[in-house]
Amino acid sequence: MATAPIRITMPINNFNRIASRFEPAVQAGLVKAAADTMRISNPLTPFRTGHLRNSAQMRVERLRTRVFWMALYAAYQEFGTRRGIRPKEYARRSHEQAGRGLTAYLSALEAKL
Repeated sequence: MATAPIRITMPINNFNRIASRFEPAVQAGLVKAAADTMRISNPLTPFRTGHLRNSAQMRVERLRTRVFWMALYAAYQEFGTRRGIRPKEYARRSHEQAGRGLTAYLSALEAKL
């Protein structure tokens, strides 16, 4: 089954400098933000058969996390189509909300420098 991943990037000022000194704490913050994104997105994700909600996954790498939906139609639900499907923005809204928490967390780490 092919996938249509949704990618949202959030730039964070001084990320590399902060990460090099506090890598374990930064990694924990990234994992928490990704988990929060999944938790927040669940009630926002369109539900008909449950496939879209159940296709949400999180991948954790070194200083990087990804939240994505494996359902082929995930992008159509997120961004909408020219006709018929309005954008639901479940990924963007949940990512922005979780991102605010991550930014506050990283700012607190930076204050410890």
